[in-house]
Amino acid sequence: MNIRNMKLSLTVDLLNLPSSQSPLFSIRRAMNKFEGETGGFKGLFRKNKSAVAEGFESQTIAFRFEKCTLDLELITDKFSHQQIVQGFNFTEHQS
Repeated sequence: MNIRNMKLSLTVDLLNLPSSQSPLFSIRRAMNKFEGETGGFKGLFRKNKSAVAEGFESQTIAFRFEKCTLDLELITDKFSHQQIVQGFNFTEHQS
């Protein structure tokens, strides 16, 4: 699994993401390019959620695939519902 190429591709896709589009949808679509390496999509779940400042919350969303998990750190403005990607990390599953 070439995590370096996946990180690079995902970074470019996020940099080109219009501010009006949800990063969750964009990431799911971007990861389709690597289905051969990641395996099938198993699901999406929230790992944690906490308040950062008034009107803002931080959350970690996990995209679970057969061979890896992508943890996405988001900051959400509760009033405008705009989501900003703070970072992401891949974890390979051991077989």
